[in-house]
Amino acid sequence: MRTIALIALFLLLVSGLWLGQYAGTLRREIRLQSDSLAAIRQRDLAQQSRGRLSAPAAALLGEAPLQVDSLLREVHRISADYFNTLYLVRLELGRDSTLRLIFKKCTVQHPLTGEGKYEVLAHTERVLDASVLQSFRTQLTGIDFLNAAQSDDVFCCFGGGTLSLESVLPSGKRLWFSTYCRQSEQFAEACEYVLRQVPDPTLQAALKR
Repeated sequence: MRTIALIALFLLLVSGLWLGQYAGTLRREIRLQSDSLAAIRQRDLAQQSRGRLSAPAAALLGEAPLQVDSLLREVHRISADYFNTLYLVRLELGRDSTLRLIFKKCTVQHPLTGEGKYEVLAHTERVLDASVLQSFRTQLTGIDFLNAAQSDDVFCCFGGGTLSLESVLPSGKRLWFSTYCRQSEQFAEACEYVLRQVPDPTLQAALKR
């Protein structure tokens, strides 16, 4: 009987040691996974905060760094990320004063889960009245960027809702800015004014949410 008790005690000790090691291994794995997810999210936030398109999206949509040249006097690029769909509008003011709107839409792959795929859904071009650009400039000029740059919760738009602007002015000066969840309300309204010039039902529905 004493031998059986000793064997049982030994087995309990061995099981306890094994369970302790197993629990420690699980904690390390969870910590590594958590660190990996945090690193991915920080990379995504940093990329968004720079107001730049991701490399896969830029390649898919055929977007190059903005520049003014012998044909273009001024150019603005607005990107809007809603529900894993990327909407892109480029306003180009030509040297002949023609204002052209280029609209592109694509689905994007979720940066964490890998769900979805990169696929172009639309690519259209149209000429707009020059007053659209003038109104857009007026709205941008009226923004209080000291308040616009404040952020209450950068994680509130984990699933989308980012508005970004890149611009090259006639002087060659470059501008960029981003907002999450319309936290920079004046900036969001200015960008949404341009986005409303696009007759795309899905985009217009997203803007109403």
